[in-house]
Amino acid sequence: GGTKGLGAQIAKHYAQRGASVALTYQHSREQAQQFCDYLSTVSDRVECVQNDVGSLTDCQKLKQYVEEKYGGIDRLYICAAQSPRKIEMYPENYPLFEKYLTQGVRMFYYPFFTLKESVKSGGKIIILSTIAMVDVISSYNLSEYICVKSVTENISECSFYKDKNDYQYFIARPSKMLTEMNNTPVGRIGAERPEHTAEKLVKTVEEEPETGRLFRLLEFDEG
Repeated sequence: GGTKGLGAQIAKHYAQRGASVALTYQHSREQAQQFCDYLSTVSDRVECVQNDVGSLTDCQKLKQYVEEKYGGIDRLYICAAQSPRKIEMYPENYPLFEKYLTQGVRMFYYPFFTLKESVKSGGKIIILSTIAMVDVISSYNLSEYICVKSVTENISECSFYKDKNDYQYFIARPSKMLTEMNNTPVGRIGAERPEHTAEKLVKTVEEEPETGRLFRLLEFDEG
């Protein structure tokens, strides 16, 4: 999920600093290519890979590819997410909720458990959880979205305590951002631009000394 929104700004940040960056996208091929063409003017060490993170086969192919080309991963950012559906919560609607929840968790589960095997010793795994960008007052309209993010956070934390590898885990909860989700007159109020959020996030992650196992929940205030 590296060609739009916060994921794209994170990729841009690392590309500008000379890192080899592999971005994944599933849809919007033209838009993704335009972004990668732009990044290629910043660095010649960036590539876009079309990949369905909801497919185990695709994630396994991606794992093999990055290991063969790069020898492993130093920073794994899990950014992909499905859009909110605003599903009304009542018994008859459970099949819709179950389908949404399953799809959302799958988009995290497959890339997380497949690609983290390629993270090098001392590497860092960052899971983007946009729970905090939802207004508390209107959060009842996005309860299904919050449920997915809550599950992914819990899976991440449980995985850390079970994992014996020398990894650092970060769950990042950005503040309200100006994205496609809240790009409305009301939604823009108090929303931070993704590039500002990316700068704060990457700075926090990179300033953490690479000394042993670590689990951190990062919450960013507005401004």
